[in-house]
Amino acid sequence: MDAAFRILLIAVLALAVVSFAAMGVRQHRRTRRLGRIANERGLRFSTEDPFGLVYRCAEFALIASGHSVRAENVISGSLAGQTVRAFDLWYEVGHGTRRISRHYGVFTTDLPQPLPAVLMWNDRDAEAAPLFPRGAVTHRACWTCTGSDAMGELLAGACLSLAEEGASMQVRGRTLLLCLPNKGRGGEYACRLPVLAEILETIRARAEGLSEIAQPPSPNRDFRLESIENPGIA
Repeated sequence: MDAAFRILLIAVLALAVVSFAAMGVRQHRRTRRLGRIANERGLRFSTEDPFGLVYRCAEFALIASGHSVRAENVISGSLAGQTVRAFDLWYEVGHGTRRISRHYGVFTTDLPQPLPAVLMWNDRDAEAAPLFPRGAVTHRACWTCTGSDAMGELLAGACLSLAEEGASMQVRGRTLLLCLPNKGRGGEYACRLPVLAEILETIRARAEGLSEIAQPPSPNRDFRLESIENPGIA
């Protein structure tokens, strides 16, 4: 009996070691792939977050939805003439045995001008939706919305190509945050950079008529602050 238990224990430990090794190999390959995509587009890549994105975007609904938030694998640079950061974001909700980990591909970008505030959460990611103000919610296409109707209409049209992927959006001041839930699909957030460029072009072309009634982020969390110097950025 003791011999059988020892054999079973050794087999379990060996399986765990093999599983962790396989995860490490997959992560290494993914990191190299993200770096290659960034390089092909003339962008920079860092496995860490050199910009303090979690802190600077802390007032956005996605970042405020949980705890133990971290950003990794950051692609940065200019896209469609605007400053862009694209990255993996993880956070947790709940504690102990009820703790759930969530993973998103996130894009944040400067907008040409301050725009009306809006939050649009995709119904396909309803289980992770933030709390909306009571009585201030509308519905547009596949998004539950609060904030500016005009900005919501613009974003709904601009981001329609990402609707099936569960994209949610929020605008605060001059910053747009767009997130895609990672639910085990094979695609990478970095592969959506061309789509993001089209979205930014659409917003730039149609946003001039919108009144500037946006909520400006607090100065210490303004995404437009100069990046933290980090010589380790590729």
